[in-house]
Amino acid sequence: MSDEFKKSIAIVMPAQFRESNPGSHCTVMYLGEIGDVDFTKAQIERVVDRLRDRWDKLFFSNGFHVWNRGYSCFGQERDKLVAIMPADDDRILDIRDHAEHWLGLQDITSASNFDYRPHVTLGVAKDINTMYLPNSQLFTLFKPVLWWGEERPKR
Repeated sequence: MSDEFKKSIAIVMPAQFRESNPGSHCTVMYLGEIGDVDFTKAQIERVVDRLRDRWDKLFFSNGFHVWNRGYSCFGQERDKLVAIMPADDDRILDIRDHAEHWLGLQDITSASNFDYRPHVTLGVAKDINTMYLPNSQLFTLFKPVLWWGEERPKR
């Protein structure tokens, strides 16, 4: 794991392809860095629990399939984030909307400087051509989990 991400706090949906790609995920909401936030891990865990309960009621399974509509790179400095752009999917936006609502009740907001664009992070690279890109046109997103620094449950 890159040092720049070791202190990150985020709610993510782990992603899986037919090919193995450990660490792939769809960020629901980036919340900041450990040491720079004024909320507790327990506060975010309660929201993640509510999101997982909602997931169970909506999807009746551990994961749902989403179509890959292409690849993209984010960032202008150093390495770029390489990501899959999922087909428009209301299920991703539903989870995001509920995360925003339940976190907002505690005055917790996204720490991202960018508008939300659903994507599945594959990793970082200087050039997209140096990165392994899955051949799969379909991938699976799983129930949201909390990534708190280096604590990153798989599911």
